[in-house]
Amino acid sequence: MSPEQTRKQLLTDPLVSSLSESEVDLIIQHGQQTEFSEHDIVVHEGDEGDGVFFVLSGEFSVSKNFAGVNKELGRLWPGQSFGEISLISDAPRTATVTARKTSLCLKLAKDRFDQLLADNGHFGLKISKLLTQRMIETERAANRQLIESYQALIFALSDLAESRDPETGAHLLRVQNYCRLLAILLASTERYRDQIDDRFIEDLYTASPLHDIGKVGIPDGVLLKPGALTDQEFAIMKSHTGLGAKTLKKVCSTLDSSTFRVAYNVIHEHHERWDGSGYPNGTAGEEISLEGRIMALADVYDALLSKRVYKPAFSYEKTKAIITEGRGQHFDPYITDLFLANIDQFEAIHQQYEDEDTGEMPFP
Repeated sequence: MSPEQTRKQLLTDPLVSSLSESEVDLIIQHGQQTEFSEHDIVVHEGDEGDGVFFVLSGEFSVSKNFAGVNKELGRLWPGQSFGEISLISDAPRTATVTARKTSLCLKLAKDRFDQLLADNGHFGLKISKLLTQRMIETERAANRQLIESYQALIFALSDLAESRDPETGAHLLRVQNYCRLLAILLASTERYRDQIDDRFIEDLYTASPLHDIGKVGIPDGVLLKPGALTDQEFAIMKSHTGLGAKTLKKVCSTLDSSTFRVAYNVIHEHHERWDGSGYPNGTAGEEISLEGRIMALADVYDALLSKRVYKPAFSYEKTKAIITEGRGQHFDPYITDLFLANIDQFEAIHQQYEDEDTGEMPFP
C-alpha cells in the first residue's frame, strides 16, 4: 500500500486521528507493512508485547483462552489497531489475534517507537499521552465489563435459589433497590457519611440478592409448606443462613473481594435482630454489621407486602405499622426512623417492581 493510502487509512484510526499528517508520516516511516494469510496468527496470548499493529486491509479475529476453550472476543477491521499498550508497558499480550483472510498491517515495533520518540521529542510527548489515555480507557472498559458480568452472575445464582419459591416474584429486584436507597439515605446523614461510600453502596446493591442463597439446601416440604412450621421444621428453615454463609466463607478465603465480604454479612446476619433475639447467633445492636441491619429491614418490608404460601400480602398501612412496632426490637431504630421518614420512596420501588403473577397490589 502506498504511503498516501496508508496515511489516509491510519487517520481513520481513533488512536492517531488527532495527529497531523506529518506526524502520521513519522509512524509510517518507522513502521513496516506486513501481509498475513488466512489463519496466520499475528500475536499469541501471553507472548511478550513488541509493538502495535494498525490494520490496513482485511479482517482479524481476537480470541482468548478460557479454561482450555478458545473464545472469540471480537473482530478487527481497517481503521483499528491492537497491541498499542505494549509500547508503554511490559505486560504480555492479553489475547490472540488471527487473520481471517489475506490482510495487511503496519507494525510499529517497540524499538522503532523508542527511536521515533528519541528523535522527535514533541511528538513523543503527544503520542505517549494518547497511549496513556488509551490504556486508561481500555482498563476502565474491561473493568466495567467484568463488574457487569460479576453482577449478572450473582443475580442469576440468587434467582436460581428464589425460583424454588414460585411466590417470590420480583423480590430480588425490590430488595436490591430498597437496600441501595437505604444506604444512600444513610450516607447523607452526619452519622454515617464517613462510613458509607460509593463502593459500599455498590457492593450492597450487588450482594443483597444473595441473602437467601442458602435456601437451596432447604427441603421443599419445609420451604414451601402452606402453613405454620413445627419447631423442628423452623430449625431446618433457620439453617439457610448458615448454609449460605458457609459457601461465601469459602469464596472469601480465596478471593479478596469487598462485594463478597458484604455478601457474607448479608447472608449470615439478615435474620439477626436489634434486641439480640434473632438467629443464627443472637447478635445484638451495632454488633450486627451495617449491611446486615439494612438487609433485615429491607427483607422484612418486602416479605410483609408480598403474598407467601403462609400469608396474604399486607397493605402499606399494616406493613408500616409492623415496621414501626419493630423499631428498637427487630430493627435498628436509627435506620427505621430514616426508612419511615422516606417510606413513600420505598412504596414507589415496590410499585415499580410489582409481581406480575398475582396482579394483587396492596394499597392503604
